[in-house]
Amino acid sequence: MKYCLYIWLLILYYVPLTAQDHQSNLLKVVTVVDQKALNDDANTEYIDTLSKIYHNRQTLEKILQLHSHVFVRNYGPGSLSTISIRGSSAAQTQVLWQGIPINHAMTGISDFSQIPVSFFDQIRIEYGSDGQTQSVAGGIVLKNDAPSFQKITAAQCAAGYESIGNLGAVLRLSLGTQRWLNQTRIFLHNGQNRYSFYNPEEDTVQTLLHAGSKQYGLLNDLYFKPFTHHTVSLHVWLQKLNREIPPAIFEAQSKKSENQEAVRALLNWSYSPHRNYEARLTTGMIYEQYQYIDSLIPLNYNAQVLNMPADLTIRYKPRYNHQAQLRLTASHARLTDRTNAGLNKAGVSLSYGIDPILRRISLHGLIRKEFSDRFSIPLMTSLTVKLRLLKYFKAYAGISGNYRIPTLNELYYEPGGNLNLKPEQSKNLEGGMSVNINRPKFQLQSSMDIYHRKVNNWIAWYGNAILTPHNIQEVWSRGIEASFQYSLRLSPPEKQVPHEEYIDVQVVQSQPVKSRKYFHLGMHYAYTLSTTEKSAIPNDYSIGKQIPYVPRYQLKGNIGLSINRIDISFVQTYTGYRFITTDESRFLLPYSTSNILTSYMVPFKHHKISVTMEISNLLNQRYMSIAGRIMPGRVVQAGFRYYWN
Repeated sequence: MKYCLYIWLLILYYVPLTAQDHQSNLLKVVTVVDQKALNDDANTEYIDTLSKIYHNRQTLEKILQLHSHVFVRNYGPGSLSTISIRGSSAAQTQVLWQGIPINHAMTGISDFSQIPVSFFDQIRIEYGSDGQTQSVAGGIVLKNDAPSFQKITAAQCAAGYESIGNLGAVLRLSLGTQRWLNQTRIFLHNGQNRYSFYNPEEDTVQTLLHAGSKQYGLLNDLYFKPFTHHTVSLHVWLQKLNREIPPAIFEAQSKKSENQEAVRALLNWSYSPHRNYEARLTTGMIYEQYQYIDSLIPLNYNAQVLNMPADLTIRYKPRYNHQAQLRLTASHARLTDRTNAGLNKAGVSLSYGIDPILRRISLHGLIRKEFSDRFSIPLMTSLTVKLRLLKYFKAYAGISGNYRIPTLNELYYEPGGNLNLKPEQSKNLEGGMSVNINRPKFQLQSSMDIYHRKVNNWIAWYGNAILTPHNIQEVWSRGIEASFQYSLRLSPPEKQVPHEEYIDVQVVQSQPVKSRKYFHLGMHYAYTLSTTEKSAIPNDYSIGKQIPYVPRYQLKGNIGLSINRIDISFVQTYTGYRFITTDESRFLLPYSTSNILTSYMVPFKHHKISVTMEISNLLNQRYMSIAGRIMPGRVVQAGFRYYWN
């Protein structure tokens, strides 16, 4: 890919700094406090600012592993990482960028080891199928803050080192005027991923070899405001990955490797003449190239995929408490080396929301119909009811349906593709309650959700010499998720910035650094049962058994303290048994990790330097996330961040 056009941008990196206070006893830069803005969306979680600062040089799988209900299937440092939400498969979750799904058109999954945290201002997790992702199980929504269109020149850079031989750096630059804004983000990672581990198959201590990876990423957002109510933007995301695949513990050696390239380009136009009406059109092109090499066989597999999406969304508020939305979508995906290997889809959806009714009730309904040149897709609907019982207490209930169409791999893979596949279909029931309290002295957010989902025509691969996908199963997922977040101000309350200056999950305050004292405590708990209820295979031993690699129990807790310029957090995780066979005859043992994250900030007049350190797996636990892939023991990471405005 042609990165030479962007070389001049590699020297700078931007983080906008606003809301300065010029009093003599205050900093002339913004202090971002690690409190969350309270979230009123059902089944939705935002990654808070402090967590993004700690993991700024890393990719998304680490932040999801420590700070969400999501289960991350991790093949090791620098290797493939996929997620499961509420007992789903990796292909049943969506990743949205600029409102467009970016799951790999060939495999249907997203590799979260290739999504840098530093590329996005907002990272939202949707649990369930009735949110923006409109997928069977939910997904991840990646967004950047809306442009402010003011004169600005600012930059940020960060770099760090991991004790397993990995180097990482991020850069960011922002240049803007009253008419245009350009933001460029760069991500660089060079990893050896070399560590020692005990191999129970050989009863020896070995060093992981053939595990190197190199990754380069560039995200450029260009915004232009030609007229008062119009905004045009061009978004380009370039990604390149070269990685070696190390041997599993039962393999003597490995000569496997992967090479991937991606070019994602989206053009967006938005029109908002007044606050009651908005139109947004997005179209573009996503091109991905994949190469898998195994010189021991030998095998050299190449695939190129082209995806061309389009999305038109119109929002209208006929009354102050009513909102209607019409959405038209279309996409064309195909394997570029085969003329007959394509998939076309188009759809229309209409949603209507009323908030409030009788001061305490809100309703949101959606009806969606999509069409494909290969499948018959049923009409999908959803309805969500929210009830405000007390000042701080809310409850909700929802019913919805959704589907997942087969991927290009499942349809056209040679050998083994199946053109007779049907879309997976889900029916979902969920409900929950939440408590949100926001006081000058403390913040409290607590929620509990219960869900029930049945998926028909679940696609599974089986066979002898050649594996082939079939619609053979009905899977029932149900469970409970609970979360708790508490933040206590230990210093006297300072003057807050106006409410409109709150930036999503951030609380932005200009206050003396020497009086900044906070304590925070949090917890995520998930109990998940995801079992096969029906199967087309005679005498299938998976009936009533847990889906492989879905833990029944997950628990993640964090505790931390911010005193003046120092932030320190301790995160403890527990992951329960995961069966690795459909009949539950084999399993991986539970594991627990302890993690310490620290940051120290040194401010200057127009500059700020932060030094960070992280110790992962503090107690040096030995565990596997995927069978045959032993994860590293204790890993120490150290780095710095530099801001200039």
